[in-house]
This record gives sequence, C-alpha cells and structure tokens, in this order.
Amino acid sequence: MRLLLSCLTLALLAGCTSSKTLFEEHQSVGEELEWSANEPLSFVIDIKENKHPYELALAVRCASGYPYDKLMLHVTETNPQGESVRRDVEVPIRNANGDFYGEKGFDIIDIEYVIDTKKEFPTFGKYTYTLEAAMPEIDPVVYVMELGFILRDVQK
Repeated sequence: MRLLLSCLTLALLAGCTSSKTLFEEHQSVGEELEWSANEPLSFVIDIKENKHPYELALAVRCASGYPYDKLMLHVTETNPQGESVRRDVEVPIRNANGDFYGEKGFDIIDIEYVIDTKKEFPTFGKYTYTLEAAMPEIDPVVYVMELGFILRDVQK
C-alpha cells in the first residue's frame, strides 16, 4: 500500500511541473567542424509574453574528437531597444575522467546546458542572442558541429 501511495505521489508531483519549448533553433558551424572566433552565430527570439521567468539553455553538438573539457563562449543579449549585455559562459563537455556529458550517439555528443533558470524579459519584442567562441589561445575551436539556443516556459 505504501508503495502504491508513493508511486501516486510521485506521479502527481511530476504532473505539477510542465515545460513548453517556446523557441529552439540550431545552427551549423560548417562542414569543416571548426568554429572561429570571428564567426558568431545569432538567434532572434520574439518575446510576446513576459508574465514569469523562463529557462534559457544552450545546445552544443560536437564530435567525439573534441579535445577540451569545456567550451568557452561569449553570449551577448541585445534587447529590443538595442542595449547589449555580454556574459562569459563555460559549457562543461567532459568530466574529470574524460567522459563526455550529455547524450552520445556513435561519434556525436549532444549537450544541453542551462544558462538561466529564471530569465525575465522586461519588455516585449525581439531579443538577439549572439554566440562567439572564446577559447583562450585556441582559434578555431575544432570538432564543434552545431550550436543551439532554447527558451522554455517552465511553470510550477
């Protein structure tokens, strides 16, 4: 009986949190599998509702030959008024044992990294997010295949 009640409680709690993807876009860095610091990627999100905080995440797809333990990049947000804010982000790629984070399928690794769990948009309009490689003394970054940007409406 306790097991049944525990399962029902767990199911009820899982049903209380819903997630809806409002924006998801992925862009290739090119067939050479090299991402240069002078080749930024831009994503434009049209915000039409700002009633509560959202979850903002990066998606990284790399080949298993990626030689580093992280991917360092600049993420610049430009709001509808043209004001920009840049943040430096380090996406963990490998753990201390050298194993990849994320999902591995053959020679491709997909990693999703949440950069903000409570992102608020003060105004409606188009927000542009620009991603730039920022690995010190490494340009281009090799074995990066694709980068993506994800915005989710997470209600509790």
